[in-house]
Amino acid sequence: MKIKPCPTFLILTCFVLFLGHRSLAQGNAVTYQGRLNTGVNPATGIYDFEFSLFADATGGSILDGPLTNLAVSVSNGLFTAEVNFGKSAFPGDQRWLEIGVRSNGTGGFVALSPRQKITYTPYALRALNAESALVASGVEAGGINAAAIAPGSITADKLASNSVGLGQLSRRYLSGAIPYSALPSSYFFATAVVEQQINFAVPFNATPVITLTTDTPHPGLPAKGALLISTRSTNGFKVRVPAAPVGVEIARGGEFGVNRPTIRVVNGNPAVVGTAQVGLTTGLLYSRSTDTAGANWPTPVILASGFLTGSSLDMAGNSPAITFIDALGGISFVRANDTNGTSWPSPTQIVTPTALGGGAGRFSGGLVNGNPALLTANFGNTLYFLRANDAIGSSWGPPAVVFTAPGNLVSSSLAMVSGRPAYAAIASNTVYYARANDANGSSWPAPATAVSPNSTNNLPIGSVTLLDTGRPFIGYMTQVGVSSPNLRLLFTQGTDAIGTSWEVSRSITEPSPTAFLPSFNLAGGLPVVSYAQNGKLYLVQSFAVGPSYLFPAGQELEPGIETSMLEMVNGQLAIAFHGNGSLRFIRQGTPPPNSAINWIAVEQ
Repeated sequence: MKIKPCPTFLILTCFVLFLGHRSLAQGNAVTYQGRLNTGVNPATGIYDFEFSLFADATGGSILDGPLTNLAVSVSNGLFTAEVNFGKSAFPGDQRWLEIGVRSNGTGGFVALSPRQKITYTPYALRALNAESALVASGVEAGGINAAAIAPGSITADKLASNSVGLGQLSRRYLSGAIPYSALPSSYFFATAVVEQQINFAVPFNATPVITLTTDTPHPGLPAKGALLISTRSTNGFKVRVPAAPVGVEIARGGEFGVNRPTIRVVNGNPAVVGTAQVGLTTGLLYSRSTDTAGANWPTPVILASGFLTGSSLDMAGNSPAITFIDALGGISFVRANDTNGTSWPSPTQIVTPTALGGGAGRFSGGLVNGNPALLTANFGNTLYFLRANDAIGSSWGPPAVVFTAPGNLVSSSLAMVSGRPAYAAIASNTVYYARANDANGSSWPAPATAVSPNSTNNLPIGSVTLLDTGRPFIGYMTQVGVSSPNLRLLFTQGTDAIGTSWEVSRSITEPSPTAFLPSFNLAGGLPVVSYAQNGKLYLVQSFAVGPSYLFPAGQELEPGIETSMLEMVNGQLAIAFHGNGSLRFIRQGTPPPNSAINWIAVEQ
């Protein structure tokens, strides 16, 4: 049941756990035990409670009360209160209890809804009306129920053998919660079943019935699989849990743009940059998680407005810095005022659209020999390289032309290969590669052909990424066939550490009629790729086969995906992705935050 927001906007939820009569010998008080939540979390602290008695589940007039219990201690959601409506309040008719709650001594009481129906135990009070019935000469069948018998008043010698079975006794129960953070799991991206043992504080007399529910703010968690009970006994049970991380929302609002997000570790915690369109307003967002695992994220900072199609996040000096294609078609740069990216100055345009022959169309950024750098293509066939003059990007030189392609450039990627900047680019269905003549990228040779077009099974069309695995590695998307084309992901490797020549391309995925939007990176020195296809996020982790790599089938991670970015975050793979109107983050090794498995065991 939920309380409407009170002036302090505190949301309280209460669940009835037990309602029992203290005893006839001790007066008319009723003991009420309950559970109180603030939002989704168990409450802890001092609260005031107000109890009123009604004859109906809704509406009607108060029969008795309200009775107020002040300064009730609540620990981990559990509390106990005594209520005394007197013996005349329970004549045998149905009764409902309405409960009000407030913080200790603060504001008015807020009524919880719905009212709680009072069942058998309090009707033991009716027995107090039978003061003249000292000796009963006869009692009709069913005239005395369990509530009318005082505890301890019937001894074993008064019972016939086998006259009382389990069905005639009140059912005892226990309940609790298992936080996902406590599960014994490494939380691989692929769902792995783990088991958790729960031992009852007090054993049952018979094996109980156990019910499990998932309490989580993440809608993708139940989709990981069903909770199962593998064993149960009078002493406890073992639950089997599908353990896998889920995407944690960083920002929500409207549609997200084609600019894929970027992940970097900033001062020990993961940070993400992405573009979001909220209503008619589009902007570049930055957010840094409040923990090293990326389980919790603050509200993002908006750094620039406009429809932005490319960005790169890196550390410049000791502070995060972002290079991006601005709304005018030029390239802008901004570096945070602090090491966490809490505050930012206004971005500075470092390259005008005119200097790029009409504007930036493709973009890839990174650090080259300690300084921020970028590789960008215009909307034609010219590829430019630009590097800052210092480690914090306070000034930049002019963009230098490193390649004039024979056709329009559709994709490019910048990376460090054996200590020098290098690029891979696709134009005219051909993959080109070049490595600079020096560590700063001051001069470049003409590019070599890494992959030539083949109309039958290999027409490179985009999504190129360059990595250094000890030898340069290029992943890309290609078209297979002409009349009824399919798409797939391929890779090629240089034959040596600098890419003097290139091997025959190998497959990463099987051909598909729908496009792949891949992001490549390294994990443990091995290539990995995440990609969005048919609205779903997939991950493929390769393994070494001799001097090359083999990519198995992709693992489906999340639905509703548009673009993604793969990165290593504190020793574990992490992916930031756009989809379903939100920017989200998922990391291997990170259990779903603020999530638990609730259980209740009831004796049969």
